[in-house]
Amino acid sequence: MVEADAGQEYFPAMHPDDETLERWLRSYDLAPMATAAPQVTMSDAPAGSLDLLSHLSYVPSERSQGSCGNCWAWAGTGCMEIALDVQTGIYDRLSVQYINSCQYPITGNPCCDGGWLSYDFVGFYDATRMCIPWSNTNASWQDRNAGCNVACGTIATEPYYPIGDIAAVTVPTHASEGVLSDEAAIANIKSVLDSGRAVWFAFFVSSTSAWSQFTSFWLTKGEEVVCDLDAICSGTGRWGGHAVLCVGYDDSDPDNPYWVMLNSWGTAGGVRPNGLFRVDMDMDYDTTCLTYAFYWQTLDVSFGIQPRIGVSPTSLSCSVLQNRTEQMSFAIENRGDAELTFTVADTESDTPAPGDQDCPWLSESPDGGTMMPAEEEHVVVTVDASGLAAGNREASILICSNDPTSSTVTLPVTVTVRPAADLAPAILCAEWQNGEGDTYIVRFAIVNEGGETAEASVARLFIDGAEVASYDVPALDPDGVYANTYGPVLLSDGQDELTLQVDTEDDVSPEGNESNNALLQSVGTPETGHIELVLAPGWNMVSVPLRLTDPTTAAVFPAAEAVYTWNPASKSYVVPSVIQPDRAYWVAVLEETPVAVEGLAVTEYVSDLDPGWHMLGSVFGATVMFEDPQDAPADSVEGFAYRWNLSSRAYDLCSALESGSGYWIAASEECLLEIS
Repeated sequence: MVEADAGQEYFPAMHPDDETLERWLRSYDLAPMATAAPQVTMSDAPAGSLDLLSHLSYVPSERSQGSCGNCWAWAGTGCMEIALDVQTGIYDRLSVQYINSCQYPITGNPCCDGGWLSYDFVGFYDATRMCIPWSNTNASWQDRNAGCNVACGTIATEPYYPIGDIAAVTVPTHASEGVLSDEAAIANIKSVLDSGRAVWFAFFVSSTSAWSQFTSFWLTKGEEVVCDLDAICSGTGRWGGHAVLCVGYDDSDPDNPYWVMLNSWGTAGGVRPNGLFRVDMDMDYDTTCLTYAFYWQTLDVSFGIQPRIGVSPTSLSCSVLQNRTEQMSFAIENRGDAELTFTVADTESDTPAPGDQDCPWLSESPDGGTMMPAEEEHVVVTVDASGLAAGNREASILICSNDPTSSTVTLPVTVTVRPAADLAPAILCAEWQNGEGDTYIVRFAIVNEGGETAEASVARLFIDGAEVASYDVPALDPDGVYANTYGPVLLSDGQDELTLQVDTEDDVSPEGNESNNALLQSVGTPETGHIELVLAPGWNMVSVPLRLTDPTTAAVFPAAEAVYTWNPASKSYVVPSVIQPDRAYWVAVLEETPVAVEGLAVTEYVSDLDPGWHMLGSVFGATVMFEDPQDAPADSVEGFAYRWNLSSRAYDLCSALESGSGYWIAASEECLLEIS
């Protein structure tokens, strides 16, 4: 009999009786051995890191077994989930509830009552030959209180992923397995992980105090702290055990090598946001507590023969002139092992589904077919803009197939119907020229958003209704830009109303859309802004969206060890002499450093961008959504930015720009970018 320790709701341990433990360890000894890595000394072994967690779909707070004694099933399911993604590209969360509810009639193992990878887990899936998604009806985890109230028959087994073969493989780490050194054990475990397979790891402790020591470590230490299992697991007795999932390693620091383990105890109240802990790699792999204390296994699993559809790209978009046609294409690929049949249809429905009414301005060829494994079919999509008004249109293409895991793939289609020529003011911005907030320069740009050349025209600038300047705009090709400035302008009575108008009457042929020929902008006295930055030790990527009385770098960042910004022309970092409100800067400090700066708030600016990457800041006070940048020509700037995350020491992908932060922004061609 196996008992799950119910004394601690969130920290169950497995307590096998002697007969059960003998069955487990016999299955461990009889399992085939993973191929041993070449025998090397630790000094000769290559160092580095590996992380398989990207192949695992999971929510840390929901990966919690509660008081149910099925840690072994969580770790085994994790091995299978990673194998599913590595082998097939299917990134899906698999059900643990399925084995918990359905194992007893197959293996004789009761719900929530302990188990072993090579005995119970493989025995169950070798019989059922399928794993099912967590998202299936009643397949999500519900036995956290060890109630075992989810009947097997209530769990939906459609859809499912068929299993071809499954077997447990023991990773040799013990002297009895021919492993003569800890270095060799480490090399064998790393070899399995390097092959894209996660490792199931079980450990036993000798006493309740040792178990309390481990649970205290779990509850109180952060994920960056390394656990010394030697100190916890060695002893003359055997109290209980636990199984977790080894998803990687890091031995790049020879003084601190460790294994990366994923537990099934949630997030420890937020102390472990990813549900992870680290185990010291420099451990005694032959440590005992009556039996060996540590056991390492993995899964050899293959997934059954079935068709699997792949569609690329995942969306389509194009622009087309009125009364003309345009073609796009997408590819359908059979990534599975069986024949794939498919049909193609289209619809304008907001909730696309098979059988919806056809979209009248889309057609596809071919609209169906049959494909053998590894074959690819290119489908041509024709957009017919006859009689369509200028503007954006959306539709969906539905690809239906006999893929049991993805019977319908929806391909969003966005089409911009463009008039023959379309002149429009794209940018109108006031940039303050001094620290007093009374003088500004007007910057503007006019773009041909149409599909044909726009003839020469006239742009007129009005302030408070009075025309102050006119500009001869030359003929502009599609996406062509005309940019200019006016000023300096002395602000009148605290408020100016700007109007930029493109005069197309009798000048532009053909102008297909006159509704967007004017752009209005209000200019008011800028407010005084105050920014407080807290610089963390290390490199900080920041911006200062203020026009300062003293913008020198030393005045703004007096405690900085170093300040750099990016020079797009030379594609190199430079040391700035002054801090500009539209730029971003790397600022290095040795300790947490507050920076308080006051000046005129910059709530909008325009930057001239060359092709390539730029370090830019946001504006004062507001978060600027950046999914659709205000650029001219349009679509010259990618609709995302990268911000440095000092905690993770990696870049975060951002769709919004926050005041005080700095960002990397990319331009594909010479253009203007307005941030406001």
